[in-house]
Parts: sequence; C-alpha cells; structure tokens
Amino acid sequence: MGDIRAARGLLANLPAPALCAADTAYDSNGLRSFLISRGTLPVIPNNPTRKHPHPFDDTAYKLRNRIERTI
Repeated sequence: MGDIRAARGLLANLPAPALCAADTAYDSNGLRSFLISRGTLPVIPNNPTRKHPHPFDDTAYKLRNRIERTI
C-alpha cells in the first residue's frame, strides 16, 4: 500500500487541480473517486491486475516525468 495511504489526506488540504498525475502505485478506486468528486481528472495508469480498466490519458501521463524530474 505504501504512499497511497497518505495521498488522500495530503491532497484534501490542497486546492483541487484539473488533473492529478500519479504512477500505477496510486491506482485505487478510492483515490480515483476522491479525485473525481473534487472535479479532478485522475491521470493514473491502470494496474496490470485491474479487471475493469479506467480511461487513461497517455499523453498527459508522459508529462508527469518532467514534473517528477523538476522536483
């Protein structure tokens, strides 16, 4: 479970962005629902074991690497 346990609590205190890009480790129904309820589009690749994949914007996800390298 790693960092995903803290993700919702950390994001709840921030203004809701239009997109939230995260890696596969953050692929959970709970986090996706939380983001969508705030008006944020999750840009999270589906875990390979997911039986019912969610839509995924591959182009937006590729930009995540630039942000990660900047931080």
